[in-house]
Amino acid sequence: MRMNLLTVAVAFAAIATTAAVARPDIDAGKREFDRTCRFCHSLTPNEIVEGPSLAGVFGRRAGSVEGFAYSEPILHSKIVWSDGTLDNYLADPAMLGTEVNMCMPGIADADVRANIIEYLKRSAR
Repeated sequence: MRMNLLTVAVAFAAIATTAAVARPDIDAGKREFDRTCRFCHSLTPNEIVEGPSLAGVFGRRAGSVEGFAYSEPILHSKIVWSDGTLDNYLADPAMLGTEVNMCMPGIADADVRANIIEYLKRSAR
């Protein structure tokens, strides 16, 4: 019985530590967004720069910002932006095909993507 309680305590501590380490850093997300994304995307509703506004991006269907000329793969993707879909897309924007107009090749670091996504969640409402 003691062994089981110890095992559970160690497992819980490992999970708690992992969760604390994996917590997204909003400030780092803002810095990365400003460095990587802001040249093409605004957080102001309906403001199109080179890319569509990311205001209200969560829960929005890809290709739905009026006034922006999306590529065919985005228009027909049926993607709804969420943590998971944004993470996949930021990792590899060309996942939908080479016609996608995103000039960024992707963000390999999962922590950087998580930080940007958390920043967008808080800022793009």
